[in-house]
Amino acid sequence: MYPPRSFPPRRPAPRAAFRVPAFALTLALSLGVAPSAHAQAQAGVSAAAGDAAASADAAVLLSRAREAARQDRNQESADLFARTIAQAPQRRTELLPEYADQLTYSSRAAQAVPLYREALKQAPAGEPRQRLLRGLGLALLWSDQPGEARDVYETLLRERPADADAQPNLARALSGSGR
Repeated sequence: MYPPRSFPPRRPAPRAAFRVPAFALTLALSLGVAPSAHAQAQAGVSAAAGDAAASADAAVLLSRAREAARQDRNQESADLFARTIAQAPQRRTELLPEYADQLTYSSRAAQAVPLYREALKQAPAGEPRQRLLRGLGLALLWSDQPGEARDVYETLLRERPADADAQPNLARALSGSGR
């Protein structure tokens, strides 16, 4: 037989470190109380952990939003894009075109118009800009603004004369505006 093994004595479990939430640090500063360096460091750690969790949540929401869009569940997709942008505002510029598209296709075209315009201010020339112009034109048509849609489609056709979507939509805008 083997000799009995001796195990080292059990150590007591370490006590959980006291963590100061970020809101407590903000409250202390607003009251004029100077928190300790430890409290400031803990708040920084808590904030960093919160940022990481929010980023992970935003990634899950974004995945769900895109999946809903692929399945033509546009209203659900638009709502998920809105939540994603709220959780990850640093990605707003990147996500605005998709969000605006989903608003347009979920019968909320009027809400999409200002988002397309915002995205256009930051869009590079070429295909990204033309994509946004097509979306803006469609949102304007679907929100009963054919005169503005006409201007958008005329701009798009000046940049890309052979655009197959812009030509019939320009005709729709012209017939809708009474010209």
